[in-house]
Amino acid sequence: MNPRRVVLMAAAAIGLVVVALAASPAAGAATARARRVTALSVNTNPNVNAKITFKGTVTRGTPSHSAVRLQIHATSGWRTVATCYTGSGARFACSVVDTWAGRYSFRAVAIARPGYKPAISPSRAVAAWRVAKATVTTSGPVLLTAATGATATLAGKVSPFRAGATAQLQRLQPAAGSTPAAWKAVANVKIASNGTFSSATNAVAAGTTANFRWYVPAVGSASYLRAAASGAIAVVSYASTTATITSGDQALPVGSNSTAIAGTVSPFAAGTAVSLQRLNGTVWTTVSGTAVTGDGTFEADTNVIADNSSAQFRFVVDANATAKLRQAVSGATTVTVGDPAPPGPPSCSNCPTISSATVTGTTTRTLTITGTNLFDPNTGAYTIMLGATAIPGSVLFMTNTLTAAVPSVMPAGVVDVVVVTNAGTSNTVLVSIPQLVTVPVFSGTWLTASGQSQLGPDYVVVPGGSDTATVTVVAQDATSYSVAVAAGDLSGNNMATTGPNSFAAATPLPPGVTLNALTGVMSGAWPATGGEWKVTVTAANATASSTKTVLVVVKATSPLGTGTPPVAMNGYPGSCQSPSDDVCNELAVNLALQSEGYEPVFQASAAPTFQ
Repeated sequence: MNPRRVVLMAAAAIGLVVVALAASPAAGAATARARRVTALSVNTNPNVNAKITFKGTVTRGTPSHSAVRLQIHATSGWRTVATCYTGSGARFACSVVDTWAGRYSFRAVAIARPGYKPAISPSRAVAAWRVAKATVTTSGPVLLTAATGATATLAGKVSPFRAGATAQLQRLQPAAGSTPAAWKAVANVKIASNGTFSSATNAVAAGTTANFRWYVPAVGSASYLRAAASGAIAVVSYASTTATITSGDQALPVGSNSTAIAGTVSPFAAGTAVSLQRLNGTVWTTVSGTAVTGDGTFEADTNVIADNSSAQFRFVVDANATAKLRQAVSGATTVTVGDPAPPGPPSCSNCPTISSATVTGTTTRTLTITGTNLFDPNTGAYTIMLGATAIPGSVLFMTNTLTAAVPSVMPAGVVDVVVVTNAGTSNTVLVSIPQLVTVPVFSGTWLTASGQSQLGPDYVVVPGGSDTATVTVVAQDATSYSVAVAAGDLSGNNMATTGPNSFAAATPLPPGVTLNALTGVMSGAWPATGGEWKVTVTAANATASSTKTVLVVVKATSPLGTGTPPVAMNGYPGSCQSPSDDVCNELAVNLALQSEGYEPVFQASAAPTFQ
């Protein structure tokens, strides 16, 4: 039944009782017994949606099963929300579930019955609270591994919440003597409009662990939100370490453009990674790496330092999770090659200046430089020094964005970049060159059986009726493949291991002939009647493929001539001194094919004689 309907019906019943009482004769009222009702709530601060039970007693011998109504005070007055009945000793218990947070007043009303007057208990206040849940949203444990810094930033959230209320970051103070462990406030922050908050911890000493949590105090009259405490999160502060460069500053002669730098760290864990970094403007850039040895020392080589210049280097020793050791950063050391120019402004007004330099791409690596005065003001000429490699620029290239191809022989790594013009030399910038990725690309160059390159359309001639002649698609290297013929005394080529590893024919082969998909060999019983077939072959490997069409000419087994002008073979005339001169007949076909633009794959050993 609808609860609102129940309330209204209950209210109507009370109204009826009131009317009946008013209409009773005075004599009846005089004989009715006065009563008193007491009502006490079991829990005056329940959670929302929890059952609230009021227990009480109706005095002066009220019979059992006498009705008692539980009422709540609303804006329109008192309304009945539950009805219960007295039991033994005139005791009763009425329950209700409060689905709204807030503070409410309740009372119990004993309904009048013959011989007994109605009675109303004093009101009782009950506050229904919403349960809040607080959580730490930062993943834990939090590890403090940097060379400096002993604090962590911890974030959290609470739901439900009131924006602007306080969230408190607390730290667990360990028990000391008779003092038990306790949570102590570290910081107070405001809850954001989405229920989140964050704050930095206080300092956690190196080599120790501290536990933190978020605590959201209760919010009373405004929202009736209970206090909420999150679970704990550990902040682990690794032990401090100290890295030192032991090799000191170095001065090298011109031409000695690299050196070794040594260092040590304490405390240490053998095998910990170490990076050697070089100062590039205001940014430290890693140029090489090594590891901590069994005695806590290490050594690494610098990258190339240009002649008559200097560079600063430092070591960074990684944090070690197993040993719980922090990262360590050494001081800087200077390496000088030759006699560098004194510091200060450029000696010329138009000296080139590099603002940025990057290398992009892996299969084709492109260097891009931006800056000012990057070209000669008169000719536009410039030279890029990429490490020790000079890359001359185009004359009349008057722009302040330069591009150049990184030489394929240059290994991956970090190198110096400077721009040189007639006006002077720019500042030095470090650039990281990625590893060159070589992708095999088949150029489609077809080669003769003897390995000589042929241009234009290609063809091969195969003796008809043979079951031993083969045509082979041959990979000479990673960037080309070829067709070769093996028939009689002609020897074919083996497929190179660095080239394609699969072959396919997109057009029909001569009847009786197949293409081996793994070796690229066309073989079978070549048709004795002869003919010609344009065969499109695709050679491929895992990274590239190429397609080429070759004309396969199968010569008939019958003679091409009978003493008169030879019989045409597939439209190609021939004329030889002897009807049985196979060499002449073959060359006649070859010459006819060449007249139409085809190039022979192999040549016969004798020259033909024509009538």
